[in-house]
Parts: sequence; structure tokens; C-alpha cells
Amino acid sequence: MSRDGKHSLILTGLSQAKGGWYSLVKDDEGIKNAFLLCDSDFERDAQQIPVPFWIENEDVIYNLTPLIIRPEFKMDFEKILTFFVEQSPSKTIMFLARYQGGDYEIIQGNLSISDFINQINLKNILFNVCYLITE
Repeated sequence: MSRDGKHSLILTGLSQAKGGWYSLVKDDEGIKNAFLLCDSDFERDAQQIPVPFWIENEDVIYNLTPLIIRPEFKMDFEKILTFFVEQSPSKTIMFLARYQGGDYEIIQGNLSISDFINQINLKNILFNVCYLITE
């Protein structure tokens, strides 16, 4: 992970992957906003968050919060994930829900789409963690 001269975050591991990056956002009077589609539980106790076992840095853990897809968008969200996995030549996508905060690159996988959705419903999928999702 590094920063370029313009203060942009460069995720070195993720940037080596071949393919395109897409943002799931909703238009809010001309402003693209992902938090209209999702939310997080910022008050959840860190002991209840499924932090990967190799992460011990408290500053990193602080920025790992559960991804919550708003109920009215869950079906569309699942359809979009399925579409992207089906369109991928390797039948694998990288999914990263990221908000500003934390400069630590965490990648986990492989999860099937159904396992990924199940883990979202259990609030076990975290912001600032990249997941490899397969068929």
C-alpha cells in the first residue's frame, strides 16, 4: 500500500489484479453515494466483529465494521454480484466495501456468492476488507 504524490491511496495488492473496478452507488441529486445502498454498525463491540486472526493492530481493527445492505436493495445487490461473477472469465470477482479510514490492505477469499450473502446477513462481511467471490 502506498500513496502517490496527490495523496491518493494505492492498494498495491489489489491494483495488480486484472480487470475493471466498478462502484455501486445511488444518485442523490447529482452526488454518487454508496451509503444510500448500505450502512454499517459503527457501535458494534470489536469483540463481536470477525476480525481476521492475523490482524492485531487496533487502528486497523477500528476501521473494520460490518457491511449492512439496506433491505430494499438486497435483491438487486445479489443480482449484480451474480451478474459480475458470471461475466468474469475466471468466475471470480473482488469485492471491496471501503469508506475513508484505514490504510491497511486485507484480502480474504474464496467465498461462493451464497456464502458471501449469508455472511452479509450475519454481519460478518466487513468494510475495508476485500473478498474474493466465486460461483
